[in-house]
Amino acid sequence: MSIGLLVVALLLGVISLITTIGLQVVEKRIRMAEGNAIDSVLYTTQKGLHAWFEGWRFRSESLVADPALQRHTEALLKVPSASAETLAKTSALAAIRKHLSRHSQQYGDLGFF
Repeated sequence: MSIGLLVVALLLGVISLITTIGLQVVEKRIRMAEGNAIDSVLYTTQKGLHAWFEGWRFRSESLVADPALQRHTEALLKVPSASAETLAKTSALAAIRKHLSRHSQQYGDLGFF
């Protein structure tokens, strides 16, 4: 009877060892597959963000290349003691807001107001 129990215990030990090794292999494969999926999502997200940024950079660069906007900006830079209250009352800021409002349909909210 004790030899039978020893054989059963040994058999259960071997089965447990095989099961543990098998589960470790499965876990490693799952982690690798999930890592590859996350890498793919990261790559796609980076490419999308880069494309979005380049589109907005192009729009912004074309908008600020406007000579009228540049003149008004230069006028704002020349305002003495340029506090928020002083700048808010200038005709240059009003002209910039009017100029940008004409582009609001195309560019949306540029974060200026």
